[in-house]
Amino acid sequence: MSNNRRCAYIRTDVQSWSSLSTLFLTTLNACRQIDIVVANAGLQTTSFWEDRLDANGELQEPDWQVIDTNLKGIMATVKLAHHYFQKSGTQGGRCVIVGSPEGYLRGSKQSGHFAEYVASEHGV
Repeated sequence: MSNNRRCAYIRTDVQSWSSLSTLFLTTLNACRQIDIVVANAGLQTTSFWEDRLDANGELQEPDWQVIDTNLKGIMATVKLAHHYFQKSGTQGGRCVIVGSPEGYLRGSKQSGHFAEYVASEHGV
């Protein structure tokens, strides 16, 4: 990547700390500083509530994708943004955190199968 860039696109898995770290390091190397980060990752499924049983009929661990993406992914992005804002050596740096109003709206009613989504969006 050229050092004359003002922005860069790097496909990233927000569920992976190493993928997020690579995103920030690659961006800093390509653009020389990071001015703004928009933390906006969201996923909504109902697979958490599907009972998956092993061969012995024991309940397996549920699917944590929604929490891993919507809450942990956002938190990891913000932590790395803060670190790389300081590392880039410039004053400032802005982080915009985007959450869904659905978290609040569904949370004020019966959540049902979307409880993990509501919880993750309240966390944001």
